[in-house]
Formats: sequence, C-alpha cells, structure tokens
Amino acid sequence: MNLPFKTEKDFLLLHSLIIILLGSLAYSNTFNAPFVFDDNINIIHNTIVKDFRYFSDPSLIDTVTKNKELLYGFKNRTVGYFTFALNYKAHGLNVFGYHLVNLLIHIANALLVYQLVILTFSTPYFKNWNTAEKHGCPQRSMAFFSALLFVGHPIQTQAVTYIIQRFAALATLFCLLSVVMYVKFRLQSSFVDDAAGDDKKAVSDKTAHWICYLTAFVSAVLAMKTKEIAFTLPVIIVLYEFMFFEGKPFKRILYLIPLLSTMLIIPIGLIGNNISLADISVGLNKALAVSSQNSISRWDYLFTQFRVIATYFRLLFLPVGQNIDYDYPIYHSFFNVPVFSSFIILLSVLILGVYLYFRSRRIEREIDYLFRVIAFGIFWFFITISVESSILPIADVIFEHRVYLPSAGFFIGISSACSLALGRFHRSRPAAGRTAALLGALLIVSLASATFARNMVWQSDFTLWKDALAKSPNKARPHSNVGVAYTSRGEIDNASREYRIATTINPDFVEAYSNLGVVLFVEKRYDEAEKELLKAVQRRPFFPTSYYNLGRVYAAQERLYKASVQYETAIRMKPDYAEAFYELGSICMQQGRQDEALRQFSHAATFKPEMPEAHFKLGLIYMNTGRIAEAVKEYVSAIDLKPDYADPYNNLGMIHTNQGRLDEAIKEYRIAIKLNPFLAEAHNNLAAIYANQGKSADAIRELKIALRIRPDFTDARNNLGRLSGLRK
Repeated sequence: MNLPFKTEKDFLLLHSLIIILLGSLAYSNTFNAPFVFDDNINIIHNTIVKDFRYFSDPSLIDTVTKNKELLYGFKNRTVGYFTFALNYKAHGLNVFGYHLVNLLIHIANALLVYQLVILTFSTPYFKNWNTAEKHGCPQRSMAFFSALLFVGHPIQTQAVTYIIQRFAALATLFCLLSVVMYVKFRLQSSFVDDAAGDDKKAVSDKTAHWICYLTAFVSAVLAMKTKEIAFTLPVIIVLYEFMFFEGKPFKRILYLIPLLSTMLIIPIGLIGNNISLADISVGLNKALAVSSQNSISRWDYLFTQFRVIATYFRLLFLPVGQNIDYDYPIYHSFFNVPVFSSFIILLSVLILGVYLYFRSRRIEREIDYLFRVIAFGIFWFFITISVESSILPIADVIFEHRVYLPSAGFFIGISSACSLALGRFHRSRPAAGRTAALLGALLIVSLASATFARNMVWQSDFTLWKDALAKSPNKARPHSNVGVAYTSRGEIDNASREYRIATTINPDFVEAYSNLGVVLFVEKRYDEAEKELLKAVQRRPFFPTSYYNLGRVYAAQERLYKASVQYETAIRMKPDYAEAFYELGSICMQQGRQDEALRQFSHAATFKPEMPEAHFKLGLIYMNTGRIAEAVKEYVSAIDLKPDYADPYNNLGMIHTNQGRLDEAIKEYRIAIKLNPFLAEAHNNLAAIYANQGKSADAIRELKIALRIRPDFTDARNNLGRLSGLRK
C-alpha cells in the first residue's frame, strides 16, 4: 500500500494537522474555565486593559492605579497586556475568547518547535548527515515527536489554561519565532551572498532573506516587552549560531550584535520606572518580584531552586501531583540533603550536555550527530530557566508555568535521545522502529489524556483550590481561596472556617482577615467584621480592599462619615477602584449631594464600564435632574450589561409614563415585574396607569401586591385608599 504522503510538504501538512488536532482535543474542555487567582487583578479589575487610551498615552496610567506590580507590568509587559485589551474590546469578560487565544498561541509554539528541529538538520553542522530511513530517526519524526510532547504534556496547562499566564506562552512564541527566523536567515546567507545582484530572482531572495532577519529582531523586541524570561533569548541565538553554523567570526558577530542589543530593553524599562542605576545589576529581581514582600535571601532562594528545578524535571518525566500553589519548603543550607542531592543531579545533567557537545565534534557513526542536538536541548533548558530559578528571589518559589519556555529544549533533547537510541538498534532490529512508533503514540495519548484530566480541575475556582488545598493543607493561601469559592457559592459557614484556618496558619495573611470581615458583614455581624478588617489594615496599611470593606461595614451601620473616609482612602491607594467610587456615590446620593454623586458614579462607570449598577445610578440622577435622553441611554446600558436587571425597566416605564406613552410604560413595568416579582415600585407604577385608564380592579390588585411586599409603602397605601373610596 502506497501512502499519499511522499514529499516533505506532505509530511509537514500531515504532522501540522495532527499537532493542531492533539492540542485542540487536550484543551477542548478549557473554553469555559473561569478567571482565577491573578486573573482578577490583571484582567477583571484592571482598568488598563479596558481602554486603548492607556496604550496610546501611557502617562495616563498613573492616574488610575498606584499598584506597583500593575504599573511595572504594563510598562514592561506591554505586548501581553495589549493582547488582553484586544480580547476585552472584542468580547468583554467572556472567557471563551481569552482561552481561544491562549490555545492558538500554544499550538503555534508547538508548530515552531517542529519547524526549529526541521531547520536544524539543514544547518552546516549536518552537512554530512544522511536523512535516509536507515537511521530509523529521520528529522521529521524527531520534530514531530518534539512538537507532540510540547503540545500535549500536562505541565503546560498552567501556561495555557491559566489565562494571565499568556505572558509566558506569548513570550515563548516570540522567542521561538525569533530563533526560527534567525536560523532561516542564516541558512539563506551563503546562497544570497553568491547570487547575482542584477538578477530579479536574486533581488527577491535577498529581500526575503533580510525580512527573515528583521522578523527575528522584531520578535526579540516583542518578546522582551512581553515577559522578562525573554532576557535569555539572545544567549540562545548565540549558542545556536556557534553550535550549528559556520563562517567568518567577524561577520557572524555582526549578525548577532543587533539581537544582543535587545537585552538592554529590560534594564532600560527598569530605569523608566524610576529605578536607580545602582539597581540595574539586580534589575531582573525587581522585575520579577516587584510586588513581593519577600524575605527570602538570594542564597536561600538559590538553594531552594536547586530542589525546585529537580521537581520540574520530575514533573516533565512524571507529571503527577500538579498543583497551582505548592507548599514548598525554603532551604537555608547548600548541604541540606535534598538540596545537595538535587544539585548533584542538575550538575550531572549539565556535565552530560558539555560531554555530548564535545563528543559531537568527533563523529564515529552518522547517528552521533544527534549528540549535539541533545546538548543544545540541555543548554536551552538551563539557560532559559535561569531567569526565574537562580539568585533572583521571587515570593513564590515554584510555579509550573515557569518551565514552559525551558520545556521546548527539554522535549527536543528527549526526542533526540530517543532517536539516538533507536538509531543504534535499528539495523540489528528492524522491528524497533515500529515498536518505538507504537510506544511513542501510546505515550503521547497518555500525556494528552492527562492534560485533559488536569484541565478538569480548572473548570471552577472551587475545584481548582480544593485540589490545591488537598495537596497543600498546611498553606494559608489555598484555605483562603477555598473560602472565597465558598463565599461565592453562598456557603458562609464553610467560608468562615477556611478563613480562620488561614489566619491560624499565617497570622499575617491579610487577605484572609479581609475576606473573613466580608462574610461577617454579610451575616450582619458588624462589630466582628470591623474587628477583622482592622486587623487587616494594621497588618498591611496599603491594602485598599480592607478599607473598602470597612467602608461597607460602616455604611451598613449608617456611620456615613466614617464610611466615606474609608472609601476615599481606598481610592487614594487605587485610583481606579470602581466599587469604592460607586459606594461613595451612593452615600452622596443618600445625603442629597446629586452633583457629587454624579461625579462618583461617572468614575465608577468609566473605570468599570461593565458595572450595570453604576449605569443605573447615573440614569437615576439624570432622570431626577431632567436629563431624560442621558437617563435612557444609561438605563439601556445597564440592561445590556445585565438583561435580568429589573430596576432600569421600571425607571424606563416611569419615563414613558411621564411622556404619555402608556402602552410602552406598561410593557416596561411588566418586564420589571416578570424579572423581579417583589419590586413593589413597579406594581405601584403599573397600578397608577390602570387607575388612569379606569381599570380599578387591576389597579387595586397591583397595589395590594405592592403592600404585601412592602407593608410600609406609603404611596401604595394612599393610592389604595383613594381607589377604594372611589369604588364605594
């Protein structure tokens, strides 16, 4: 039987389709996974990604947030935030689009891994390499297996399913694209240099040649402005150049200098954030731990990272026990057994890479060329992991998304090692190739199935944090976040229990005190809520959420001045705090300060345009001040955002009533009542129209319903008395 796939293009198409299909199936259950964890501050509550003005005029950012992490992130991870702004512009906070983009980036990365391996076998180092099937390991099979491992491995889920970790995946995309395009540029160099200058085809080839280089350079710049892990990209390109290419040193250095210059982008970004020149030497530390109140010393962090990197290796080989929030010990001595043993393992792998590189300089059998590819994969892993796993302390010592970029080198190295082993046995055991293909297929299916299963954990914040809690029961944050999930489910007692456990484990865990204050507030235990929130304020005076929640407690007790002070304090710390503006506007409205209330509600609607309550309150003020057209616009906006919001329908009915459009008014009142049968005002307003139309029985029926809902509803009682008297 002859296969229809005979040329390299045929196999490229087939392999690409399988890679796309595998990635799509493995992540097919993620499209409705909600925003979780840092998604909230970086997307949901981040004004910056909701208005393109901040990208065209970055100076405006300081007027909406004082959060150092967001300020740094926007100015130095601009490309990543811009993609979130595009998502928000296209579909607001609908998670489907965010997940779709993340998956497309992930699949594109797998295809770039495939392309990188294919191109590597065309480099001068492999000029004597025979691609015949006699090796049992043609380059397309290696490329295919590398890409399948990359796209299907469950360790990638945190970089793909966790929406905000698009930073890692997108930076990887630009890094891989830069390397691939640089390799294409170099592969064309000798041909282009020899081409006749007047030949039209030669001119076209030269243009395409330099477009490849320009793309490599621009991709490097974009990578640097996406995430700091790209700092190592020029080092990888230099490594690749001297491992796989040949040529005059001066000319090769000229090619590399512009790419090496992109390493200045991150330090320059730090200077732009008012960080002194003295701090540039530790700039990456500040970049990665900018918001960290982290007491880990650099040496302790380094010792711990030896163990962490060993854990990454274990997860790559055996992806079990994955966790969004590891309870990882901090090690304080190099001679601690886990640290020292991990160091020996890592050093052994690195020495193996060095050995394989030198071994690849003397080829005894054709298959020995793969020693260099394995060495390159090892060097790639250690170089790219160094940004987040060295002496630059980050508060969270381990996160799975940090291995996303390094894993590309790991998978290329593993595929090369498997191909090397297969090639050595292929001649004596012809069936080895078929057996290897079957085992490889089983491995890929198993990994993709594990990825699908791991993604099930991400289906809700409750399942995600319950999983983390089961694996990190002695860590405060999982308890607190499970408490948040319980709160959203209305399970207040369970939420309170988890918050109290969190504060017991870590008496300085401010979020848990603040969240406990919220559930006590919901239960109207105001004195206890105030006590917990004051604990939060005392432990972290610059945490605006605590002040906001404290304001809500005071407002519920009619202590309006104290509530206003708390809201204003929260706004000073977070100038785009829409909820605080809204609550402050409600107090102003309650005090009859209409102009001030209008200003506060306008701020709320500006900073959080998806807040229907802010639009409704704006409409109410406009209606009360006779600005009817503006009121209607705001009511419609509120309904568009929240179609089951009854109050705007009721108020639209009032506007139609005042304008004499009674049929339209009745329609609006009936919609309001259907959405909220307990909206007494809508029943009373509908009764007024029925009374004017002479439908006394219908009017009395509506008024009685209104009074059953609100026995103290004076207008309804007076209207009912008047109608009853007329009927008599």
